[in-house]
Amino acid sequence: MPGIASMSNSRLPPPSGAWPTTRSTWIRAAARGNPVEWAVVAARDGFEGRADPGLVLRLGLLAAFAAACTAFAVRAFERYRRSL
Repeated sequence: MPGIASMSNSRLPPPSGAWPTTRSTWIRAAARGNPVEWAVVAARDGFEGRADPGLVLRLGLLAAFAAACTAFAVRAFERYRRSL
């Protein structure tokens, strides 16, 4: 939860879909692997009423990334707690 809160309160990193017109080719390539890009594009497509298969894929990737981060955080916290 703190990670989600800090991401929502901070400015978006440049390799994301927040500035689609100002991105060069290498930034577009780097943004394809950025979870913030997936969230921005999925939200934009949802608000514009476009529900293409790419939207479902982006939401699936975002959910998988969130699940992996959660599992990693839980495991790290359990290891830390055992070390006390």
